[in-house]
Parts: sequence; C-alpha cells; structure tokens
Amino acid sequence: MRPNVPASTEVSKRHIILVMSYLDMGSMTAYSGGMKVHTTIDLDRELVREAAEVLGTTRTTETVHAALREVVARDRRHWLTQRDFAGLDEMLPRLRRPRTPDGQPSER
Repeated sequence: MRPNVPASTEVSKRHIILVMSYLDMGSMTAYSGGMKVHTTIDLDRELVREAAEVLGTTRTTETVHAALREVVARDRRHWLTQRDFAGLDEMLPRLRRPRTPDGQPSER
C-alpha cells in the first residue's frame, strides 16, 4: 500500500484485470487457464472449506471446479448403472480386437 493512501482506495492489478475482463476490454482474462465465464456467487465459507479439505484443493475457484467435476462424474457413474450389459460377455472378444486407425477391426 502506498503511504497516505487509504486502504479502501488501493487498487490492485488483480482488481483491474477482473474489471477489464468483466467489461470484455481487450484480451485480458480474469483467470488463467482459458476460463470463459466470470460470475459472482454467494458461497458458504465453511462449506467451501470442508469441500476443499475433502477434495484436496486450496483455492475457492479450484474447489468449485473440482466439486462440479465430481458431480458430473457421479452422474456419469449413475448413468452406467442404469445400462443393460446383458450379452456383454459375448461382445467382449469383438470389442477387444485390435483396430485400424480409422476404427475398423484389423485383420488379426
């Protein structure tokens, strides 16, 4: 912080980048990693802390992304449990055959 400047008027580079990203000025983004959406949401800090502990994350954004990935993975696992795998034993040898680059079964 600069001398004689109240803390409330101190503007960090991060704040400028966030504002410019929000206003879509230039190619600057709020976060690295190709994030396309910036939004403001109210989060329960204790819940975020607990989720971060469970997920092994340290930053809030990282925690939210990990939690979203986990929800999507859980839904995909549930989808698999609803499939009918009858006849899979008969199909496995054909499915396991080597394939050519275009996806066709090879001659072997």
